Amino acid sequence: MIVGLIGAGWYLREWSRPALPVEWAWRPSLSGQGLVLRLLNRSDRYLTVLATFENRTLGEEKRMPLDLDPNRPLEIGWSDGWVFRSHERVTLRHDAYRAITFQVP
Repeated sequence: MIVGLIGAGWYLREWSRPALPVEWAWRPSLSGQGLVLRLLNRSDRYLTVLATFENRTLGEEKRMPLDLDPNRPLEIGWSDGWVFRSHERVTLRHDAYRAITFQVP
């Protein structure tokens, strides 16, 4: 019962936060190594998010902070230490916003 209440509290707190104002898109890497993730901060302030890249099939995970300038794109690819492959997961977290998770196409 206590575990249920703690879980419910986290859920309510998480969903009471505003949506993270970040858009994402994918493009092929010019080098041919995986895909490139393009993030766009749609807010008028600088955001530092914690990004988690996850490949459950291979049991690999990488976490890194990303500094997102207002209304300016940031691209991440193999040269940043992660080759994005189909069906991997990306999670972006910031304390003031709801976390977002999306999948590599």
